[in-house]
Amino acid sequence: MAAVRIVPADGDAEFPYAEALVLLQAMRGAVQEQADIASVIAAGKRVGWPQALIDVHLEYMKHGKCFDFTTDTGISCTLWEDNIFFRFRSADHEAQCMPIIEDLAVRLSCRVMR
Repeated sequence: MAAVRIVPADGDAEFPYAEALVLLQAMRGAVQEQADIASVIAAGKRVGWPQALIDVHLEYMKHGKCFDFTTDTGISCTLWEDNIFFRFRSADHEAQCMPIIEDLAVRLSCRVMR
């Protein structure tokens, strides 16, 4: 399965972080937890991330604005400062979640990136 993210429609535009946070928090049954960025960095190092990418994630960790969300609608994602990254259990789960993700992207005036 391909990774799916919501990113700004224009590459130079700022990601609407505050609006994304509110929309994710408002989803039915939303559970919000601080993202475990240290584990993400450790996994990145194991697969050979460049130092620049590691440094970006260290900055995210300092800011404390990255959250994992799960919802009753099946959404499982991480809100980063510049995108939302969605995880899927299977192709069927991805197909179930995509209409919700596409609607969220429209509401944020962003686009879905695969």
